[in-house]
Amino acid sequence: MVRPRVAVVGVVVQDRVEMPDGTVATGLGGLAYSVGALANLGRHDVDVVPICRVADDTRESVELEWTPYDNVAADALVAWRGPGSCVELVYRDGGLVGGDRDECLRWPTPPLDAPEIEAIADCDAVLVNCITGAVLTPAALRALAALPIPVHLDVHSLVLGIDAEGRRFPARPADWRSWLEAADTIQCNEQEAAILAGEHEWNRAVAGFVRGLVDSRIGPREVLITRGARGASLYRPETAPAHIAAPEVQVVDPTGAGDTLGAAFVCERLMGSSTEMAVRRAVVAASAACGLRGTRALRGLASA
Repeated sequence: MVRPRVAVVGVVVQDRVEMPDGTVATGLGGLAYSVGALANLGRHDVDVVPICRVADDTRESVELEWTPYDNVAADALVAWRGPGSCVELVYRDGGLVGGDRDECLRWPTPPLDAPEIEAIADCDAVLVNCITGAVLTPAALRALAALPIPVHLDVHSLVLGIDAEGRRFPARPADWRSWLEAADTIQCNEQEAAILAGEHEWNRAVAGFVRGLVDSRIGPREVLITRGARGASLYRPETAPAHIAAPEVQVVDPTGAGDTLGAAFVCERLMGSSTEMAVRRAVVAASAACGLRGTRALRGLASA
């Protein structure tokens, strides 16, 4: 039996994460969370096709992490001769960029162009994770939107600007509509949704904006709003939002929880789960990921 193939588009980064208690963890981050979660949750059911630039100084770490998986293909990776992207996260007590979390991006890699994502055409679904911002050129985004396969977009840092020192701050990109119109489903947290709506925080106007997205004839048909320890909400056309509670967990490191949620959602949908069931199982997977530290620990998801 041929397993369905999932393309995962984004950026692999080197993470440096400082927790409120001062402990520091380093290792692969960014797309490595999405790939690791998919590889483990769909180990016997899906093949994972990462499509990203891999810098010379990151390649060995990537190979060590992904080679043990027989369902991760490396044939669509794009060599990058510059330095690998690095992300520094400093958590205080929560996760709002510019509020209780500081984020800094060093050496961002250029977005992928249309010829570099051609492998998507041979896949059954695609997860685009905007880890460092706009990970695709306008031409690549148009090519993606034209493909007859489901596209799940994790908004992530698409709604973050960057200053001369690499510090991130909330900012809605000028081409945000093009990104949303290219996706069948989108995922964002409350802050990201507020930025897309031109607001500062989640409120009635933001909820109305999300409702307008799913009820329109263009753009995503489903929007998944992640709410941290409060779970997630699923917006669908002409239907009241479904609110899914998260199980209580001992949080070790919240980094990568959203990446895990998106990966689990795409995996569940490919395996035939209804949208709401896929969200429920994705919330459980994301909660389990909060009890793990680092991408290699995601192997524990298979038994969580």
